[in-house]
Amino acid sequence: MKKYYKMSILSSFLVVLLIFSGCSSSSSTPSNSTSSDPSSSPQNPNSTSSSGTATSDKQITLQFATSFPESDNRSMAQKWWADKVAEATNNHVIIKMHYGQSLVPLSQNYDALSTGIVDIMDFASSYITPNVADLSPLDLLVSHNPDNNLEVDEKIRGLIDEILLPHNIVYLWPLYSGEMIALANKPLTTLDDWKGLRIRGFGHWSSETVELFGGVPQTIPLSEMVVALERGTVDGAFNAWTTARATKQHELVTDVTWFEEYATLWYAVAMSKNSWELLSKEEQEILLDLGNEAAVMARDLSLKTRDEFKRELDAMGKKQHSLTEAQKEEFLQLANETWEMVEKDVGEKGKQLIKELQSLR
Repeated sequence: MKKYYKMSILSSFLVVLLIFSGCSSSSSTPSNSTSSDPSSSPQNPNSTSSSGTATSDKQITLQFATSFPESDNRSMAQKWWADKVAEATNNHVIIKMHYGQSLVPLSQNYDALSTGIVDIMDFASSYITPNVADLSPLDLLVSHNPDNNLEVDEKIRGLIDEILLPHNIVYLWPLYSGEMIALANKPLTTLDDWKGLRIRGFGHWSSETVELFGGVPQTIPLSEMVVALERGTVDGAFNAWTTARATKQHELVTDVTWFEEYATLWYAVAMSKNSWELLSKEEQEILLDLGNEAAVMARDLSLKTRDEFKRELDAMGKKQHSLTEAQKEEFLQLANETWEMVEKDVGEKGKQLIKELQSLR
């Protein structure tokens, strides 16, 4: 069942806050820039036909709301990108970082980007898809191997652009999401292990997958997950290892089961189209080109951290499990059913995305 999020009181407050804190619309001269006609067809920002319309020499300050703490590898890549953009534009474009959902909660990334409350934000597809159904295939466990996110991005970027632009969102560059892990007080390597367990998933399609595996999906805000594990409100969690490590979920269970090569969401950096159009074509290309470099950095750093995380789990006495080929096939047989399920919810572009993802698996 689809859920449609509405703007919260917080979003209204942020509009006022950012007007006074120097969001892009107040740090550049509107009379010197021309926004596109909303009734016209949006252009693909990653194609050669797109061009910026800004002519002002006044410095442009863009607010970047990242969901990750400053110490996260992906935040480090984002900060590197911001610094390089300033350097490449001779400080004409300044990107101000706001870490750890301090400016906008990750759950509000669609509203924040589509309305221009923030200029730049990283997004998790599972929070976008309630409003942009055609991106739903990215939320499936069988959608892609997160270790190959750059190669996958190369094939699907054009489609993502086409899907997001009508929502006033410009896709910039991909972020590593991380392989899925199942955390509980026992191994979750067989379907019998999952039966009846209350498992917190990450978004609609992750929860659908938990149910297919025999678990009872739980809807709990990520910020409350640690308390839920402590109190026994849930029996475990099924999310990316990056999320589990950042929220310290692993500290509250005895066993971690790795679902290598599988992820249930797509992370990326995106920008409000209103803010994008404040930049010249040359500046737009700088953001995209440097973003591609930052994406490589984010993935490489994260893969090194994954190895460190596994050593941390060993040091803590946690039991780690990998699926055998036979066990993996058992889970995938059920997970593949979600392709047909999601196809019923998407339009033509969503169906094209399904075909592209399936060809890459």
